[in-house]
Amino acid sequence: MRETIKKQTIYLYIVSLYKRYTIDEISRKVYSELSENYSGLSGVELANRTKVNRMTLAKYLDLMLAKGLVRKKKLEA
Repeated sequence: MRETIKKQTIYLYIVSLYKRYTIDEISRKVYSELSENYSGLSGVELANRTKVNRMTLAKYLDLMLAKGLVRKKKLEA
């Protein structure tokens, strides 16, 4: 019995370390930030403003790009 409780506690702790997002949650956060910045934002700027991990945000931005929900703009150096 005690071992089962310990395993459940460890599992809950590990799960709580990672925030799982839905595409709708990310879309709302991204749209909210982009609506205030008409010239657009970089991935790093979006990640900082939305408080979402940069790599997680990049994954969702790729999905949103494939669905036609956002556009990617290349910056000229």
